[in-house]
Amino acid sequence: GRAGLLTRAAAHAVRPYLQKWDVRSAARVHHFIANSRTVQRRIEHLYERPSEIIHPPVACETFKPQPGKSEDWFLVVSALSGYKRVDLAIEAVRRAGARLKIVGGGPDLARLQAMAGSSEIEFLPWQDAAGLADLYAHSRALLFPGVEDFGITPLESMASGRPVIALDAGGAQETVLPGTTGELIDSLDPDVWAAQLRRFDPVAYAPDVLRAHARTFDRHLYCDRMVDSLEVQWASHTAGPAA
Repeated sequence: GRAGLLTRAAAHAVRPYLQKWDVRSAARVHHFIANSRTVQRRIEHLYERPSEIIHPPVACETFKPQPGKSEDWFLVVSALSGYKRVDLAIEAVRRAGARLKIVGGGPDLARLQAMAGSSEIEFLPWQDAAGLADLYAHSRALLFPGVEDFGITPLESMASGRPVIALDAGGAQETVLPGTTGELIDSLDPDVWAAQLRRFDPVAYAPDVLRAHARTFDRHLYCDRMVDSLEVQWASHTAGPAA
């Protein structure tokens, strides 16, 4: 999106050839591992191949619930690029009369700052692990308005004992359990989001339940699943075709 006219024209010209090369290359793959149902469906549609799902890992040991009541602000942790839809979160918070902390950086920073135009919306730079864990643990909820193939930040928030309000699309559909670990919103209308923020009660979501759900995606489980899958595929490959 930030490329010049000549670069965009060249990319448009070579795209069909790259797509054909990609499909031919995919035919040489022995086994696909997808990181979500969203990606699994994409592999099936574009390559006409099945795949196994192994979700990405979350470092649960880095994030922990903190004692005490959550504070009165929502949280966004995201690269500041258009497809992340941080603008939707800002507009919803403004209409709800709520507070928001945004952690991240990127090409949309200046535009989003101008759009926010309020001391109730605070922009913070990328944080180290300890700083990010503290922000998760004290927020009302994480806002996740973009469409991601999977999305790690919702699970980091849950590992911190905090719920998630997410767009009902992409990987969030596999991690956010409505009424248990957060809420899904099937709309890009800021008014719909604002209404959810106004009625949202973080006390309704139990930190131990949130953390237990996040731990089903923990790193050690990911490693076990990946090793098991590779061992099965390697054994099948080395055994050769069935007699």
